[in-house]
Amino acid sequence: MFQLNENTRFGLAYRSSVKQSLQGSSTWTFNNVKGNVTVGGITLPAAAAAKLAHPNASASVDVTTPETVSANFFHQLNPKVALMGDVTWVRNSQLQQLDIKQSTVNGVAQGDLVLHQNWKDTWRVSFGSNYQLNDAWMLRGGVAWEQAPLQSDNDRHPAIPDSDRLWLSFGANYKINKQSSIDLAYSFIDFKNANVNYTDACSPAGVSPTTGAACTGNGGTVKGSYKTYLQLIGVQYNYRF
Repeated sequence: MFQLNENTRFGLAYRSSVKQSLQGSSTWTFNNVKGNVTVGGITLPAAAAAKLAHPNASASVDVTTPETVSANFFHQLNPKVALMGDVTWVRNSQLQQLDIKQSTVNGVAQGDLVLHQNWKDTWRVSFGSNYQLNDAWMLRGGVAWEQAPLQSDNDRHPAIPDSDRLWLSFGANYKINKQSSIDLAYSFIDFKNANVNYTDACSPAGVSPTTGAACTGNGGTVKGSYKTYLQLIGVQYNYRF
């Protein structure tokens, strides 16, 4: 942090990537699979045959979350008003795909479930202000624009329907005494309307078209549209020793 004068300061911040190994389980349901199929000369309900090919198993995935670099400023404009803002770069290009690995169960080896993402590096820009209403109350407000890491509708997975978003935030700090205060915050996040045109990277036969290795999927394409927004409410108690 660089202190230009008593009213103005600038800062640079770096947050490293984090490597995570997640463990869990994969649970398959085939309640909507109807009809019968013949396997090895034996006729079975299609749902039962699917369950044999995809038994419940333990699963794992390695994920490296991206690092970020931020530049920010703070300026006390006058005794009542302070201005602040930041620009943040996020190295989302590290997240090209997720390989969810499943264990072998009763001799059945299931291939990886691959979620291709093809993410790109992104930017976030924000601007905010504090207003000292009186000795007890400080009011806060801000706006931010954040890029989505997706490069096209073909990379937008139905489970992660991300898109560019606009943040609107309001809050207040109430000073109880010299040691104690309470923060209140509300944010509304509006996501840009998003379309999905995602094709599974696995063939219906359970083989990767590019590598020929076993995989989990059916080669299907999901098409649709999303309208998403989030509302966040926060309450925080502060105590100064």
